[in-house]
Amino acid sequence: MSKPRGSDEQNQIAWDTIADRYQAERGWPHADLVWGHRIAPERELRILGELAGKRCVVLGCGGGQDLVALARLGAGSLVGFDLSRKMLDHARALLAREQVEAALVESSVADLSGLADASVDVVVSVHVLSFVEADRKSVV
Repeated sequence: MSKPRGSDEQNQIAWDTIADRYQAERGWPHADLVWGHRIAPERELRILGELAGKRCVVLGCGGGQDLVALARLGAGSLVGFDLSRKMLDHARALLAREQVEAALVESSVADLSGLADASVDVVVSVHVLSFVEADRKSVV
């Protein structure tokens, strides 16, 4: 049985509340793109194939770790979506420290209306779809 999902508003409040502690205590690696705990990193699995110059979007980018990892894998333009303003603050700080350029968008991953058709080559989403409302019909 799956856990009930909260609304975007509930998730935003929750992630804004725990963002600082999550990043300090749990965080997520940024040296490699990882698909989950105890799973080989993308540089070994090569699920995404060649990323050189590709336009990449990260849904639920959190603290920006996956954006940095994609940049290190050679991705071209980067866009990160997250509904938590506090997580995006962490992403901005990490991107600045790592000298990675990426556009950050404060939005639910269920609303990608800001992306033009055919404007993206690769979409990465690690652990975010479980936070999208179950009744959404526009989930990627």
